[in-house]
Amino acid sequence: LSGRSVELLKMENTKDAYILVWNLRENSGQGPPGHPPPASGKHFCNSHMTDHLLKLGVNSAVLVPVGLGEQNRGLLCSFSHQTSFYDSFHVRLQQRIANQLLIALQSTDHHRNEQRLALVEERQRMSNDLHDNMSQVINGLSLELHSLNKIAGRNEDNEPILKRLKVIRGQLEEAKAKIREAIFELQIPDGSDLWENLQEFSERFEQWHNFQVNLNLPAEKLSLNIPQQREVLRIVQESLWNVRVHSGTSEASLTGHYHLGEKIQIQVCDKGCGLGNEDFESGQGIAIMKNRVERLQGTLILNSGSSGGAILSIEFPYHAH
Repeated sequence: LSGRSVELLKMENTKDAYILVWNLRENSGQGPPGHPPPASGKHFCNSHMTDHLLKLGVNSAVLVPVGLGEQNRGLLCSFSHQTSFYDSFHVRLQQRIANQLLIALQSTDHHRNEQRLALVEERQRMSNDLHDNMSQVINGLSLELHSLNKIAGRNEDNEPILKRLKVIRGQLEEAKAKIREAIFELQIPDGSDLWENLQEFSERFEQWHNFQVNLNLPAEKLSLNIPQQREVLRIVQESLWNVRVHSGTSEASLTGHYHLGEKIQIQVCDKGCGLGNEDFESGQGIAIMKNRVERLQGTLILNSGSSGGAILSIEFPYHAH
């Protein structure tokens, strides 16, 4: 658009806002009261768009705003191959259509907001239920294990049983951590900052697993919707878990990168035993992470580090929330 059409979008309290083009090639037409036609040589559209329309054989047009001032949603445009095809009747008709279109858009926005609120409430309910119900179950199992451990410890012959109880206790702690991670994910608000959520999750992961995560994340906020946040968080969660279980180290680095117009890049690096474990490289966890990245329309690469360890990198396009 030219500055002329941008003015139309910014109008307020002007029910007659429109641009009527009689002859695009000659730049003749009229605008709303108080807004005379543009000076000679200054078209209603910028030169690139004007040339494009002329090549398509467009000679006349009507442009009306869909909503005025702060409620503006864009322009509704009609084009014709005929010169002077449109008149004041078409202007009024198109304005009525634009009003109906604005009502439809506002109704859609209202419906989406209601759906979003309902989703947030449902996620919060699930989070609360998961916390309340599963916490009781986990705590009950922990007490039972503690009691069994004491009973078995009274007899030296029960050493095999004590070993199995120790394994079960470790598995129970892992289940508790997984539940905490799921609760954290459910509490993430739609459109929240990706880097802030990754930082908070990493700090909690450190507490839950006695594991150090070194962060290098951008300071600029990056808003993602709930489905994108969920996929990214699950990938990072699985990657850190793999480092903790398979690498033989208790430390990893999490790095994020994004510049306007570029793809989002996230890396999880460690200095552990590397990628010698074929089961790890071809395991179910890696396959699931690849599927998640594909849903983000991105790619996942797993490489060995230059000084040992492994580097897991994901890259995916940013879709504005």
